[in-house]
Order: sequence, then C-alpha cells, then structure tokens
Amino acid sequence: MKLATIFCDHAVLQQKKNIPVWGTATPLARIAGRLGNTEAVTVAGDDGRFRLYFPAQTPVGPLILEVQDLTSHEKVTLTDVYIGEVWLAAGQSNMELTLAGTGELGAATIAAADRPLVRFYVVPVTAYPSGRSEAGGTWTVSTPAAAGAFSAVAYHFAEQRQRDTGMAVGIIQAACGGTNIEAWLSRGALLRLNDYEAEVEQYDPAGCAPELFARYPDNRALFDRGQREVDFWKRRFLPLPENVGAERGWQRPDYDDSAWERMELPDSWTMAGYNHAGVFWFRLSIDLPSDWAGKDLELDLGAVDKGDITFFNGEFVGATGDGLEMQCWQEFRHYSVPGKLVKPGRNLLAVRAASAVSICADGGLIGPASKMWLRRRDKQGAAIPLAGVWKLKMEHDLGIDGAEKMRLLGAGECHSLHMMFDNLIAPVIPYAVRGAVWYQGEANAICGAGRYRSLLGGLIRDWRRQWAQREYDFLTVQLPGFQEPRLYSELSTWAQLREAQELATIDCGTPPPITTIDGGDIFDLHPKDKRPVGARLARAAAGQSTGPRAKTAVRHGHSLRVTFVTGGSALQVRGDRLDGFVIAGNDGVYQPAEARIRDSETVELTSASVPAPERVCYAWTNNPSMANLTDADGLPAAPFRLEAARA
Repeated sequence: MKLATIFCDHAVLQQKKNIPVWGTATPLARIAGRLGNTEAVTVAGDDGRFRLYFPAQTPVGPLILEVQDLTSHEKVTLTDVYIGEVWLAAGQSNMELTLAGTGELGAATIAAADRPLVRFYVVPVTAYPSGRSEAGGTWTVSTPAAAGAFSAVAYHFAEQRQRDTGMAVGIIQAACGGTNIEAWLSRGALLRLNDYEAEVEQYDPAGCAPELFARYPDNRALFDRGQREVDFWKRRFLPLPENVGAERGWQRPDYDDSAWERMELPDSWTMAGYNHAGVFWFRLSIDLPSDWAGKDLELDLGAVDKGDITFFNGEFVGATGDGLEMQCWQEFRHYSVPGKLVKPGRNLLAVRAASAVSICADGGLIGPASKMWLRRRDKQGAAIPLAGVWKLKMEHDLGIDGAEKMRLLGAGECHSLHMMFDNLIAPVIPYAVRGAVWYQGEANAICGAGRYRSLLGGLIRDWRRQWAQREYDFLTVQLPGFQEPRLYSELSTWAQLREAQELATIDCGTPPPITTIDGGDIFDLHPKDKRPVGARLARAAAGQSTGPRAKTAVRHGHSLRVTFVTGGSALQVRGDRLDGFVIAGNDGVYQPAEARIRDSETVELTSASVPAPERVCYAWTNNPSMANLTDADGLPAAPFRLEAARA
C-alpha cells in the first residue's frame, strides 16, 4: 500500500476543510485511516486507487496519520503532521527565486530560518508529455540548513502568516522560470478560451510525432529542458538576415536620418510600438570638444539586447553576440574608439541591435543610463552621457513566431501548452489548500499582454474548478518595475500586463493584486528584496488592504479629481512631491500633472498644458519608480488609467 508522495512526515494539512488523503492499495480493499482522534473508512477501486476524507479540523499538531489496507494489513504511518494553513505558491522565475539566490538579504533570512511551523513541499520540475500522477517531493521543515532552497517570496509570506496566526503554514511550491501562463492552464481550460482552441488541437498530434521521439537517447526518457530549448533555437532560427542597413549607409555620418523615428534611450523598442523580434538601427549625433579630436575614446553602451554591431563615424568599433545568444542580453558593452576616427564637433554613433527571439526579453539599448558614456581614454575632460533621444529605424521584422512555437514543443519543454499544469499542478490535486499565490507574467508581457486578462481569469476559474473547494483564495503579485525609470510610456507592455492582472482579479472576485512597483530594479528582472512582497501577500491573506486603488476620475473645470478606495487608510506621499501622474485632453496627448492630495481619498490633478483634462494615467510605464502615492501604511497605489466623467 502506498500514499501519494505529497503525504509524508512533517506534512501540513488544511484547517477547516475536509481533508482528502489518497493512494493505492489492494483492489477493492477496505481502507481505514486515523488522523489524530478522527477516523475515516473507504473502499479501493478495482484499480487499487482510493481516497479517504477526514472531517474538517481546527489547527493542531503534531499528529500521527495512519492509513491501513484491511485486506493486506499493510499500514503507512506519518509523524509530525500538523493541521494549519496550506498555500500553493506557483509561477515563473520571481516565484522560483530561492532565498539562497537573493544575496545578502537571503543570507540573513536563512540564518534566522529555524521555523519549525513553516514547512515546504517543493514539486520537482519535469515536463513529461502526458504529465505525471505523483508530485515526487517531500515535506521539509524550515531550518537554516534547508531554507535556502525555498522560494523567497513564498518563505516571507509563510513566515509572516505563521507569525500572524500562530498555526503551522505549509507551502506547496510549484514554480519554473521563464514559463508562460499558457503552460499553467489545463488543456480543458485552454479549450474554453476561443483564442487557443485551434492551437491546442494543433499541439495534440504535434507533441506525439514519431520523429520527435526518435531523436531522444535510448537511455533517457526526455532531453533535459536546456537541451530541448537549444535544439529548438537551432532548428527554428537561422542566422540574422543580411545587413541591408550597412549597405544603405545607415552607419555613415553623412546619411540623412531626418525621417527616422525618435526614441528616448535606454529602453526597448517595444516602447516604440514594435512588440516583436527584429533588427533595429539606432543613431546618435555627438558634439565633441576640439581637444578630443584625435584622442582614443572609451565607449560604454550599457546592455544591448541581444546582439549588436557598433560603428563610430561609419567605422566598425565593436560587436557582441549574434542576436540569438540569450546570455548576451544583459552584457555591458565596452568598446574602444581609435583616435583617428574622432573629429571636433559632430560625430556619429550608430548601433545595429538585433534580437531574434523576443521570448525572455525584448530588444534594444536597454542600459541602464548610468552605464552609457563616452570618455577619453586618458580621462581628460568630463565623460559625455549617451542616454537621451536617439534616432530609430527598423531593418528587419522577425515576428513573434518563436514565442508561439515554443508553446507547441511538447516533450521536455516547460513552455508548452498545459505542460506545467500536467506535471506540477495536477499531481497535487485535490490536496486541501487555503488557495494559491501566483507570481507570473514577465514571459507574457512582451507579446501577450493583450491576452493576459482572459488567460489569468481562465487560470483562476480553472484551478478553483479543479480543486472543487467551496472556498479557494487566489492572491496575485503584480509585476515589479523593470528597465529605465520613466514618468509615462504609452506603449508599455508591462503596464498593460499589470492592468490585465488587476482586471482579471475583478472579473473573478479575488483580492486585488499585490502592488510591487516600488520594489523593482532597473536592470534585474528578479528584484532581490522579496520580504515586502511576502508581507503584502500576508496582509491580503488576512483580508487587509493591498494598497490604494483608483475608483473614479471626475473633471472639475481645469482639474481632475481621482477618488481612491483606501481601506480606511488615508492617502500619503512618499517623499516631498507627489509624482507619477499624467493627464490628457481629447487630443490624447499626455502631459505631466501637478498633483496634490485633496483629502484622505482624493488626488487633484492639473496641468497648464491640459486646460480640459479628459483622462489620467498613473505609473503607466515599465518602471514607474517615481510614482509615490501610498496609504498611511506605506503601501503603494496601484497603476491605472481612467477616462474622466464630468462633475
């Protein structure tokens, strides 16, 4: 007789819900179970599978759980079992990021992680095409020796919940970096979304193609994930298209770029509305002092996602990557400019940036600004900053075919449709839980923000349906800030995805997302300080406010008044001056707004450039670090955009 692997020593079982316990035994055998002072009996099916239900209980422990096959007399006994609170913690890399991966912050937390009532069950990541029936992990008590492997977000959440409630808190951790939300929905849920019906029908036979499995080694069930992806890149992506820009002289200083677009750098080309892979040229005219003429220079471009070829006054000065190498996307470019190319007055810097795969990150000169400089090698004179307005022109549109094809890879590939549900979620259903904590969206932000509202709503409904619990809480973490700070970016896909997260929670009646725009990082997709995220999730689990939410915008003459839902906590400003708001009239051109807190729930906005404001945005950009409206508890106001009504 065996219990499912999720039932083992040190397990935490959900309070105040009926507790299912399942496994396999002698076919048609009577199965008896005891949990503390409660008993349950059932009969195994003709395949030997059984499921016991123990009645709902209040927090208690430690207990012994015994299950016995009354035909074979085999017995399984589990010790140190607690009734407490159980959460599923799922998502991609920001959920997967471990305490050990958060540097010095994590080290301090790990050293103090002797928390016997905080326990983790980490589901190993696999990608079997037919899924799996067993999760394959073990329940682990939090100790300094073990905690480094726990999700940092989930640990801080669990630790705070344990402090707040005094009960044992168990986390079922199911996370995999880089995965899209489509991998986490079940096949049935995807079919219920009209946009994915044809894709699922295409995926089913594609994942079972004989030629796919013929390439696998005989002694292994599947390629490892990394090899599977490398093979995909090699098959899917050819070398970059011909450098027609250089043939047309786009690198030369005498080329007329007056018709090119203007774009403020550092940033990705998605900010100019190009939500796809491609090859783009960026040009910048630089005026140099006369005493720089003939001097060797050092050129720092920051990072270029993913490859670049760089020219100075028409001549090649450096290159990194080939536009396909994923590891180059955050590599700082440092090139030398020989003195023979340097002239007094106007000089021309041209960069051919290539990103053939817009899956993990979009393309362009992504900085940060603090790493973009031109200076004399002899260090004479002040360095010249290169951040600012450049000229932009697309050379090749390489589409988003890679992102969509990854969802169809199937065996061994975690991005595939319903792959993470089949391998990481299904094996732990119907283990009784309080609900789920969800931290995902980066993989969908670049090319799929417009679909995310329906996808997240579909996932929430799907998991509630799969668990078949009367109550199933769902807590969402909104995307943090990332890339160069801006006041407003009309085409920000991260802002669009945050809005989709907000709307999906409204659609499904779940708590609003946890706002994290004040905890982002200019250059790191994975901000290291996860303690505030965990603490805010714990507040949401306790039914407390997750921060101010905009409710209405009303025009009063030349001003707009935005009213917020604050949970009874008055609006405040973090810093000296309220910032992060832009307003527009009926022309749709947004201008920075003068903002003041009018009362505990209202902000008033004006702009001399917008005498008749009709709409407002707040924190509408990839990294709105200047947005500083909070409540009295310091929780940041959520990003939003609203049309104004008349008073």
